[in-house]
Amino acid sequence: MRALVAAASAAAVLAAASVRGAEPKAPAPAGEDTIKMVKFFTSHPVSELPSTAVPAFLDVDALSLPKGLRDKFTARREELLAMKSELEGKSKPLIRRMGVEPPPKDKCKPLEGSTILAALAWAKFKPITTDEKEFLESETNCSECELVVEFSLRKVVNPKPKGKRDVMLYFLHEKDSLWTLVEVFRTGRKSPRGTEFFGMSIQSKCK
Repeated sequence: MRALVAAASAAAVLAAASVRGAEPKAPAPAGEDTIKMVKFFTSHPVSELPSTAVPAFLDVDALSLPKGLRDKFTARREELLAMKSELEGKSKPLIRRMGVEPPPKDKCKPLEGSTILAALAWAKFKPITTDEKEFLESETNCSECELVVEFSLRKVVNPKPKGKRDVMLYFLHEKDSLWTLVEVFRTGRKSPRGTEFFGMSIQSKCK
């Protein structure tokens, strides 16, 4: 009897381990109505998008879409999220993240896709340098991940040939208020830890 119980327990452990190690299942293919909605959202200006359909659009899983739609969907989704963050930031406390736990890492993963750079450009994201990104971190007291969550910072891994190190590329949406600080950095109008925001609200600090 003890042998049977031990065998059953071992089988249960092995089954659980196999489930934990299994690859996540791919989502079911998006339905015709979802694909039609995504095509509309990725072929019209933001000003023409129905606001009532935005939540449904944001909930779409990119992997459920045909490959040819994924990168443009991702870029438009990131654009809408960036605009949402900018709008919500105007009503946030003076110090945005005081007493708030750091955002989970899955909220700030690099974007991926064979045409994601072109898609981001289409969605009005513009590149900034690593130095500029680090300057934003310093002046806002935001971590890189917090800049992703609170503002429109987006990052993309630029793969290099085998044997060379990949490079991380950074982008901000053109409507992001952080461009004021980027311009301060680019024109050299800065002092160590003493840069004024030149009209930019102190709400742009995380802590």
